[in-house]
Amino acid sequence: PEVALALDGVQEALQKLDGLRKHSIAEVKAYARPPPAVETVMGAVAMAHGFGGGWVDVKKLLSHSAIHRLFQDLDLDKVPQSRVKRISGLISLHPEHFELDRVRKISEAG
Repeated sequence: PEVALALDGVQEALQKLDGLRKHSIAEVKAYARPPPAVETVMGAVAMAHGFGGGWVDVKKLLSHSAIHRLFQDLDLDKVPQSRVKRISGLISLHPEHFELDRVRKISEAG
């Protein structure tokens, strides 16, 4: 159940991120220190893509030239269990950060 919750949270974030406009991605990349909820959600998305979960890793992911394609092509069923466990840990520590409507009030791209 915890693994399914982790993947559901990442899937929902990916769906919302896929529709982002360039200025929204630029907004997130511009943060030197993002709001905690934005950092947590984006860290989970970066981990799902094989990056680390730190803010530097998120910025690397968001700088990828085909970022929208990365979001579309990620098959969550193929994410290694080790990554899923790390994402589950983030969700367990900060479940409120994965309430995306709440995060969206902080940042459109969150």
